[in-house]
Amino acid sequence: MVSQAAHIDKAIILFKQRRYPQALAYVNNCITQDPQNKEYKLLKIQILSTMKKINEAAENLIVWIIEEPTSDIWPKTLSLFSHNGMSNSQLIETFTTILAKQPDNAWCNVYCADICIRNGQHDVAKTCLEKALTHITDKVLASKIAYQLALIHYEQNNYSAMLASLENAYALHQECPHINNTLAYYWATKGKDLAKAHNFIEKSLKCDSTNPYFLDTQAVILYKEKKYSEAHAILEKLSTHNNSTMLLHLAKVHYSLDNKEFADTFTKKAEALVTNNKEKQALEKMKLLLVQNK
Repeated sequence: MVSQAAHIDKAIILFKQRRYPQALAYVNNCITQDPQNKEYKLLKIQILSTMKKINEAAENLIVWIIEEPTSDIWPKTLSLFSHNGMSNSQLIETFTTILAKQPDNAWCNVYCADICIRNGQHDVAKTCLEKALTHITDKVLASKIAYQLALIHYEQNNYSAMLASLENAYALHQECPHINNTLAYYWATKGKDLAKAHNFIEKSLKCDSTNPYFLDTQAVILYKEKKYSEAHAILEKLSTHNNSTMLLHLAKVHYSLDNKEFADTFTKKAEALVTNNKEKQALEKMKLLLVQNK
């Protein structure tokens, strides 16, 4: 009798020889003999993907997700099909089909939310993340989900919901520098409490004193305190990162220092790098300010 190891070794050899139908036959035989073996199943997905049979691969993954609703490996594998020819819309539809049968599947909600965000479907992403949050027991992962919810609320200008999600994330993982940084930014801008902003950014910088996003927030706090020269010193060093938000912050500082030409220069640099609605709004405000004060 031929062992399973011999079968899987033969499947791998055939796969490397690009004899995909034969490799698939061998790996199917292995899965029949050992249905719980994840390595065999992953090899099958790899073979089907190489054969461009993405829909067939997805159908297999759907079955395995339904069979193992607490495992993250199959939803994660399915989400990677976005790099293999499956459109985001088709992936979202596939995850939606699974969630209709298993609405409390935490991992499907997480990965569906990730694709929805990339596809600009923020309301659907919020629903998925909120559902996932009620079923995730790992505090660090739950904090990441709450943090992502906060970013969506920020993008949608829902600042009270943003703060609630940030505080939830902070309660779950108080040492996370990115959560502390975003709380600092909130309190420096919408929250209008610079003491709180300083407290949170100090925690972030203690973890990573060279992170450009943390330094940018520190500069925003200094700008709000009208310490324009100190803010300028930080932002000038960040200008090489070619980040629209950082460049617009630098433009605002130059404007406050009465360096209108430099403000205009950095606003134009920022315009070429805008990537989202928030940056577009900030850009338009800065352009309007420059036009009104020519």
